[in-house]
Amino acid sequence: MDFKKIVFGKMLLHGSGEERMVIRDGAVYIEGDQIIDVGKHDEISKNHSCDVEIGSSNHVLMPGFVNSHNHGRGFGPLRVGIRDAALEIWIAYHLAEVFFLSIYHNALLSCMKLIESGVTTTNHHFYAHNPEERALYEKDLEDVMRAYLDSGMRVSFVPAIQDQNRRVYLEERKFVEKLPEDIQRNLSIEVPGEEDISKRIKSYFNTFDETFEKYQDFEGRIRLSYGPTGVHWCSDELLERVKREAERKDVGIHIHLQETKYQREYGFKVFGKTPLQHLEDIDFLGSEVSFAHCVWVTEEDIELLSERRAVAVHNPSSNLRLFSGIAPIVQMIKKGVRVAIGVDSTGINDDEDILQEIRLCSAIHRKPGIKEYQEYSRHLTPAILLDMATIKGAASTGFKKIGAIKIGSKADLILLNTRNLPLYLISMLSLEEIILNWAKGVNVDTVMINGEIIMKDRRFTKLDKNETLNILEKSIKEFDPKKNKTLDKYRTHLIKYYQNWNGE
Repeated sequence: MDFKKIVFGKMLLHGSGEERMVIRDGAVYIEGDQIIDVGKHDEISKNHSCDVEIGSSNHVLMPGFVNSHNHGRGFGPLRVGIRDAALEIWIAYHLAEVFFLSIYHNALLSCMKLIESGVTTTNHHFYAHNPEERALYEKDLEDVMRAYLDSGMRVSFVPAIQDQNRRVYLEERKFVEKLPEDIQRNLSIEVPGEEDISKRIKSYFNTFDETFEKYQDFEGRIRLSYGPTGVHWCSDELLERVKREAERKDVGIHIHLQETKYQREYGFKVFGKTPLQHLEDIDFLGSEVSFAHCVWVTEEDIELLSERRAVAVHNPSSNLRLFSGIAPIVQMIKKGVRVAIGVDSTGINDDEDILQEIRLCSAIHRKPGIKEYQEYSRHLTPAILLDMATIKGAASTGFKKIGAIKIGSKADLILLNTRNLPLYLISMLSLEEIILNWAKGVNVDTVMINGEIIMKDRRFTKLDKNETLNILEKSIKEFDPKKNKTLDKYRTHLIKYYQNWNGE
């Protein structure tokens, strides 16, 4: 049954970008999953009858946040013993499969942590068993989809695919063959042959088609996109096929781009240009493509991102934790690039708190100097930062009516409790500035997604977080000491490999 609802607060953030305005004592009227009216609370109450009314004079009503790059890990890698390291080293522990968690419960916990911080839509770049292990792959996929259905969350679901360079970026077979036999054996390291790769690709696209038919636009809150993992991990043949299929289905593409300096160097070694410039050569770029990280982009790359209307997704915590660097988003925004923000399942506190992610983003781009301060003040204002986590994030997901409170939009809303928010400063500071400097996930009291109340007074209406935590904690096993020791040895070979790239 579609209940009619009124949601209200002391202040309401209406619209987005330059058109955003604050309505004091504001409210929205909702029918089903859609916002029908926006205005003053007394006027909305007079003009519309409702079945449910929520809010108070202690709340700020605003649109739900959009997490534009994530991997659905409720228990982040550090929680299961994988220490932060440079990406190329860190990823080896994932490939070695040193831990096993319930994919359903891990994704469900990720949803709950995101919802608790006010995220109503997430972009899930999905990794699991390789597609050639089709029965296991399809079970993993169904488990994750079930987590999103059970959580009530809106998701842009992006199954990942790659067909080359799984272990290292160049001459993978040569690298593997030089490894000591005990490393190859204990970590099951081998380079797949052409037949295995062909089987993987065929299985991926067939499974994507089946999943698309089953889940696309399910309840209006699931959309699928293609997820090639990165230029260095994907052949041109695979990337070109992804582009064709995405155009045929009218869906998006989400891909990692130049996250580390070695990934940019890969482009110069293989193509004589950056990976992004190579993507331009093969006609891959477009407004339907979103790029995660974009740390090591050049001025020419930034121009391309702007001209092709692609979305760059900034992941501040992940980029810092994995020794990747700081993406030049001030320059991107200055050039008109659409920039969104993502937690990447590697938030600064491992709690998926997007408000703290935005605050970190604000802080790390404050370069020393008056000129730099002026650039920052123009191009990374609180309003722009809020847009990155709402309306610009929406552009990375394929959903058309999210990211702002306005008539006709989806009813994805959050109520922030104003405790610890110095609203007495409202005459001197904008509401966006107050929210982004003081609010945390704990301030999020109520979350509505697609018109449904998912969390109220910080209690989930249908989910049990403690039960999910208990199941995951019981499933964690100690690392196999033999495998862990072998990984340490393997790491030394990886370090030497990448040091030889540029004479470090």
